[in-house]
Amino acid sequence: PEWETSTTITVADGLKQLRSSRVQFNYANVHLMDKRYDEALATYQRAIQIDPTDHDSLPLYHAGQILFYQGHHVEAERYLHKAVS
Repeated sequence: PEWETSTTITVADGLKQLRSSRVQFNYANVHLMDKRYDEALATYQRAIQIDPTDHDSLPLYHAGQILFYQGHHVEAERYLHKAVS
């Protein structure tokens, strides 16, 4: 059942609440913890796109970190710069 653990709740919410940047951020964190980096990156980017004026820098930071470790340094720098601006 989807309400067994905090992770299953987060996944269930992430699949249903596609317009919430906070829910998508939390869902991306689950992907990141499971080392599913491409899924995590796409979900962090979704969180950023939902509310581009959100002042929470963590989705930008995590997306930048993933891109950096994947060797996409120019794109990573753009995300990381926005995270600290």
